[in-house]
Amino acid sequence: MKAINIQVCIVLFCGVFLFGCKSSFQEKTKFKNNRLFNKVETEKLIGFLHQFDLELAKIERINKNELNTLYATFFKRLKSQVKDSKIEVGFNIEGQERLESTLDDKLKDELWANMWEIRNENQTIPDTIYYSVINVKGRFFNFMKTELASSNQVIKNQIKRIESAGDMTPGFFADIILFPEKYDILDDRIRLMIAIHYVGLNRGHINSINNERNKK
Repeated sequence: MKAINIQVCIVLFCGVFLFGCKSSFQEKTKFKNNRLFNKVETEKLIGFLHQFDLELAKIERINKNELNTLYATFFKRLKSQVKDSKIEVGFNIEGQERLESTLDDKLKDELWANMWEIRNENQTIPDTIYYSVINVKGRFFNFMKTELASSNQVIKNQIKRIESAGDMTPGFFADIILFPEKYDILDDRIRLMIAIHYVGLNRGHINSINNERNKK
């Protein structure tokens, strides 16, 4: 009888331990309670984030549910590219289209603003490549500086620098790559911010590929 009781205790202890470990690594779904996007827009943005996690998992070859490991690997890869000043997010044309197709044009305007980069200036007709950055006049940036910054001092400080500069600063996302431990990846609001930034950046890479194809 005592042996059975001991076995039951061991099983219960292991169950509690495993449940506790699982809970500590579960996604924190906080964005659904935001006050700046309506229900339909919120669902689309959450769908966009989940698609980003999925596309990222394909590239890094890591289970999309292992969020901490997945993003740590992603940032490590980007960090290795920083010294060359050439960040390649890695989404191909099809992956980019799958991500962008989760959002309508009106919602995209709330996330991104276009910027232009002149390449191959020595050519008779230089290449003009546009990519997307977080729109500082859009509702998502407003979400960042109100709801997100109010619960995150690191982001609050970064927002102040962005507002002083009048536009998104490279240092913000460089900080995330270099010091990811300061950002809670399990918080879906943080990951959504990261997803919006890197999908916009990858748009420039896709445009560059299309530009080269059109030359042929």
